[in-house]
Amino acid sequence: MSNIDRLLDYLTNHKVPVCDDCMMKELDIKYRQQVYQIAESLASKGSIIRAMENCSICQKTKKCSWSKNSTGRTATRSEHKHEEQVQASGPKDRPESPKEFEDRARASLSVHFGNALNPRAIDDVPKVFDFVSSDGQIAGDAKYYSLVKGTGLPPAKFSAIAEHVWLLGHTMAKQKFLVFGNDVRVPKLWLARFGKLVQGVLFFFLNANGDLEQLAP
Repeated sequence: MSNIDRLLDYLTNHKVPVCDDCMMKELDIKYRQQVYQIAESLASKGSIIRAMENCSICQKTKKCSWSKNSTGRTATRSEHKHEEQVQASGPKDRPESPKEFEDRARASLSVHFGNALNPRAIDDVPKVFDFVSSDGQIAGDAKYYSLVKGTGLPPAKFSAIAEHVWLLGHTMAKQKFLVFGNDVRVPKLWLARFGKLVQGVLFFFLNANGDLEQLAP
């Protein structure tokens, strides 16, 4: 059973809020960051609820997780507040920022590769990549791009993509990737033009619903 399935199963059976530190110990997961990233990814997909709450184990007020399918308990104050905010505000009324996308992509790709991915430079390449595993075997970067005025080709963004493919190619990472958000036409058009020149760098698109798609040249 994967750590994702174990975490979901644990929350469903435990039925009350649990913080990341306690879940790490309860599930014997080595890194707290991995628990955090799995939980954030599951919460972004609506599989679980995450909010500041009193942890049922350590009794400290921390960012906690609990199952949406939990039964037999009284809803927490954060859960009530969350429902009230959703009802009051309706659909999300502002676009996602590039930083929000990067954080969401970090959680999704960490789960995809089964490793905690954090920003840092590797292998003497003068660039801090958005997503690097602790052993340097996985490296990637996030790009939140759109076409010019919704229709025009973006030459500056195309150049930036080529630059990052080149930089990733100079790392010793075994798995290299770029993950795109906002408009899937940007990476698809780039790959249609230059994809045959790319070796060893995967292209992903992460949509607003949290679905991760690998793009082919």
